[in-house]
Amino acid sequence: MYSGTTLSGYDGNLQEYAHKSFSSKAFERQFSQMQPTMTMSQSTFDRTFAFIATVAVVIGIAAGFWVIGTPHRQRQITADKERIRDLERIAQRLYRQAEQTQNRGKVVELPEFLEERDLAIDQITNTPYEYRRQSSTTYELCANFDTDSATYRLKETPSQSSPEYWQHPQGRHCFEFNVLEEPPSLFRF
Repeated sequence: MYSGTTLSGYDGNLQEYAHKSFSSKAFERQFSQMQPTMTMSQSTFDRTFAFIATVAVVIGIAAGFWVIGTPHRQRQITADKERIRDLERIAQRLYRQAEQTQNRGKVVELPEFLEERDLAIDQITNTPYEYRRQSSTTYELCANFDTDSATYRLKETPSQSSPEYWQHPQGRHCFEFNVLEEPPSLFRF
């Protein structure tokens, strides 16, 4: 093994140094003693590089989850957006029915209960959304949300929609509507 002795007069040109200082046998002996040290340095470099590359990949994955969330979180957000779409469809349907009733010259009166065909079902929980009549023209639609909408964007592109109306906390939340007014739209149908 290379003992750590320095080569006096060595200026970086190993071959020239060998001609000056050693016979060829002595040079081979000295050079072969140095090789394990060089190989160990290469091995240390490889391990260090592998460690740094691994840390960089782990940081990249963690940053990705921090920015866009875990796949489970993305599924929850998608499910909540679908719930909003369903509630918006129900509200639009009730508004159109009230509009038709008014056009025929009749008084608009919300039903006490919605028929099953008029009330959509939450596809995740397999339960119908909740409808509660408040008065002859006002009502609430309720759903159970998996996320708080303040933690993400409801709509990616700004438009003439009303995303602030559809903001909701995590858990059960109700939206109030007047059947004589067009409901705020987040998704155009």
